[in-house]
Amino acid sequence: MIKKFNGSSPLAQQTGGSRRLDPSLRESGGMIPKVNPLPDNMGAISVIGKLESSVSRIQVAQKTLGDLAEILERMSEFMETKGLGNIQGIESFDVVNNYLRQELDHFQEVAYACNFQGQGVLNGEIGLIGKSSNKDLRFVRGSARVISSGTPGYPVTIYQEAKPGSLIGQLPLDREILKRETDIAFVEGNQQVHYRVRKDEDPESLIRNLQECLFNHGLDIRVTKTEDGRLYFIHNQLGRENNFYGISLNTKLISHTPGEPMQAKPGRDIKGTIGREQARGVGGFLIGNRGNPQTDGLILHYDGKIKFPGEIIGYIQVKQNGLFIPVDQTGEKTEVLSIPSLSPQYQAIGVSNASAFSNLDSIRADNREQSRDSLKLILWAIADLKQLREELCSEEDRFVNRTIELLQGSIRPLTASSEILEFSKDKAGEMADQLKSMLSPEIVA
Repeated sequence: MIKKFNGSSPLAQQTGGSRRLDPSLRESGGMIPKVNPLPDNMGAISVIGKLESSVSRIQVAQKTLGDLAEILERMSEFMETKGLGNIQGIESFDVVNNYLRQELDHFQEVAYACNFQGQGVLNGEIGLIGKSSNKDLRFVRGSARVISSGTPGYPVTIYQEAKPGSLIGQLPLDREILKRETDIAFVEGNQQVHYRVRKDEDPESLIRNLQECLFNHGLDIRVTKTEDGRLYFIHNQLGRENNFYGISLNTKLISHTPGEPMQAKPGRDIKGTIGREQARGVGGFLIGNRGNPQTDGLILHYDGKIKFPGEIIGYIQVKQNGLFIPVDQTGEKTEVLSIPSLSPQYQAIGVSNASAFSNLDSIRADNREQSRDSLKLILWAIADLKQLREELCSEEDRFVNRTIELLQGSIRPLTASSEILEFSKDKAGEMADQLKSMLSPEIVA
């Protein structure tokens, strides 16, 4: 059984937060305190209607995210039970590829059918979209705080490339040393993986079997060998967070001293700027700093090389399609609602893999290695969808609170939080039914 990816991707570390409603609602038992209606509250009523529509948009997106997560979970289960197969009987790679393509097309259709009052919600129509001038520089997504760049885009300057952690064995791999070795182990975080060397092991079978063992136990480490024949272990993900140890029990096949842990050379995070504004690196992800005037929350990925520190490696052109939602009676104060595109081509970007898959839409299964990498990207996309759902919950509460604030100051008493939410949920349910009617009968079935 393949160990599932249980952590969060680097993207899931950037935003989040618990759901919080206005504390005054708790103090008043969920009831809005009595207020006197203002003589002229038509402006507030109009603003409240727009806020309520924003909440409905978010809830429509949340419902569809649940459907998309089910598609990915189904793909994950298929790849684990049939796509990877075994020596005795593996599904035809053509069958697996046809299945993956069918589900990815279904994913795209469901995402792009999601709309509110005729406007797309998960296709980039109300979110940030971007494109890059460099094939190694990829737009991932961005927050509602990102400002459109114009042409040619924000220059991206790199001062340090991202690198993976790596470990090189102490002695060349040959049959004689394998006869003396019995156990090899790896440790990453709280995970430990042990491999017992077989009596008939040869150098090639050891590399192959070690790779299988690491993958089956969820360690994303590639096994190969150097030109002089030493074992060479490379973490598949970039950055300093992916540290690991290797141990060879009886020989210097890995350990400097037999039986003692040998630490891998640490990886390193990317360093650079976006639009000449500071950004922080997480592996190969470059994220615009909080408070940046233009690039706050903009996430890019770069895994290429640089000729010198401070090189401008390309430009990222972004357009903010987020909706400006009024949040006060006058309609002058606004906040942006921005929901990213969930096309497969924008999912699982920046996941290092031996098959060179650039995103979820590019996965295939022409061999066992591609099958494994496809599963890796699917699991990564599942983690990112989970994080996005949490972010949307926070956004929902933010706009609900804005509505409540206006109600408290301008309109008749209401059981505010529950009434607003139930009203918008009804609308979301209606929109979800409309989505089903838009899909083909085969997909609905």
